[in-house]
Amino acid sequence: VPLTMELNKYTRLKNLDYVMASHQDPDIITSMPRWLVYTDAKVVASKLWARFLPHLNSSFMSERMKGNWEDRLIELPDRGQVIQLGESKLVIVPAHFLHSVGNFQFYDPVAKILFSGDMGAS
Repeated sequence: VPLTMELNKYTRLKNLDYVMASHQDPDIITSMPRWLVYTDAKVVASKLWARFLPHLNSSFMSERMKGNWEDRLIELPDRGQVIQLGESKLVIVPAHFLHSVGNFQFYDPVAKILFSGDMGAS
């Protein structure tokens, strides 16, 4: 709830295009069903961990989601990927073993900001 309240100061939840899951730890990914209920966003997560995501979802949440969650999942290959954000791009950088297998960091080449998540916490 605190995160959504803070986000609402800057934008409406329905304006979110992506929810980035840097890795599979519960502090990162267990909120996935709520994001899929309250937004139209796609979830970006490691292909390695995608098979575990259905276990986070209850039938209660599935009935309230907008569409099928699998259609809204972008599975990141181990090598990383680039995702289009409007007229810019977000570079998804593999950071395997800097926290866990399947860990990714996100780089904005325009703002020159690297979201490193839990880097070095393993």
